[in-house]
Amino acid sequence: MIGAIAIGLAFLIVSILIIKFVLDLTGTSFLERIKETVSNLYSQIFGKSYYNVCESFNNTYISLDDFETLLNAYYRKRCGDARVEVILSFSVSKDDLKEMAKHLGISKDGKLIIYDSPDPVGIGAIIVDGYKDPNSRFVLKANNRISIWNVGSPEKDVFINITGVDCDPYTLSCSQRPIQLSLWGNPILKNKNRGEICGANSECSGILVCDGGHCCRPEESWNGTDCVFQYTFTILFIPLKERNTQDEFMDEATFREIGNNFRDTWVDITPFQNCPERVRVVFSEYICEIPIQEEICSPHPEKAERTFRETNRAILNCVKNFGYENVYTRVVGVLNKESVCGNYYGYTGGYNYPIVISKPNVAPMGGIQYICSHEMGHTFGLCDEGYGNAICVDCRNGFGGICSFGGSGCFGETTSKQCKKEGGIDCPNIPETSSIMCTLDLCNRMCNYGTGFATSSFGYLDGELGEYCN
Repeated sequence: MIGAIAIGLAFLIVSILIIKFVLDLTGTSFLERIKETVSNLYSQIFGKSYYNVCESFNNTYISLDDFETLLNAYYRKRCGDARVEVILSFSVSKDDLKEMAKHLGISKDGKLIIYDSPDPVGIGAIIVDGYKDPNSRFVLKANNRISIWNVGSPEKDVFINITGVDCDPYTLSCSQRPIQLSLWGNPILKNKNRGEICGANSECSGILVCDGGHCCRPEESWNGTDCVFQYTFTILFIPLKERNTQDEFMDEATFREIGNNFRDTWVDITPFQNCPERVRVVFSEYICEIPIQEEICSPHPEKAERTFRETNRAILNCVKNFGYENVYTRVVGVLNKESVCGNYYGYTGGYNYPIVISKPNVAPMGGIQYICSHEMGHTFGLCDEGYGNAICVDCRNGFGGICSFGGSGCFGETTSKQCKKEGGIDCPNIPETSSIMCTLDLCNRMCNYGTGFATSSFGYLDGELGEYCN
């Protein structure tokens, strides 16, 4: 008997090694094939599929621990082709999901969690897609019904889709996702996929935008038959409203006119004139609340700086909450006011900062599109050439400073040491005539205003913007 058992075991081991060798030659995963064989055998004997731990949660009201179990099982590909629907008894924010991923050791500790992507990316990511209230800090809410499954190639992603809201934990019945309305009353459906016909961004899923009557990714354009790569520079325009005010925002046509006029001007006076097809404007359909702007004009620097910082923080939070985080190159917020405050029609904080502008198409210095272009120049490192648009200019010490909001701008090698000593930066552009970057020339730097970028500014922008054309 012992001899028969030994011979049987030897035969089994040799058979398994032969099968493994054959499967390795064909590129088939040995463990996956064994799992498939066991599953098929189980199905033939018992008339149902092999037990799947993920399926045991289907149509149940789950706890946070259950959700972690499911997320971990799907990420580690232990659920096969199962697609389950569950109702949550808890709420989860983006930070919660990231901490969960770190705790489980999945999704590169949360670096591969993607929100509102309508398509799989095939990199082993966790994708959360579906209705999301931009004013809520939770991406998944208690009593939401969600579907979870694996999809994508070459590596499967974990796809989480919200399919219902306000579910009853006893009857497991749910309401459909509520239809949100945009600032101008358009239904925000977010139910159309890449390539489908659309009339507005609000109809397209996730980060897709309506281009040429079809939903495409922000960097794509509809060419008549398909979405193809085109755009590299995207300007995001967001409507702004000061907190605790009852002011209504401008009509959609005026908002779009401001954005499109700026886009055309920006292309016309910058190196983008060599590749205008690379630049596009995207319009937010949500309004962003910011602090009251009056103190931007305050004679007290600390008050102006506080309002400035809070405004930037509010705009960047809106960009993130509205789902535009990976869409834009630069962001411009538009106030429905004749000026931001006093005689200020626009401002920014420097490289890559948000821009805030007021609404008028007829404004000093040629129009709001030129003021916005001036501010956009700052977001690529250009300085005010006259060094006069400030509350603390001191021409006697050899340099002029832009001291608003705590920064300084200086020009010229002879002033570089003093400039840095004062906490400033060297400016790449020199004071010139007919320059859009010239402001009040209180220090007699010999610059005057124009509606285009003068030689030094244009040359500098050529280096900054060249990559977008290429």
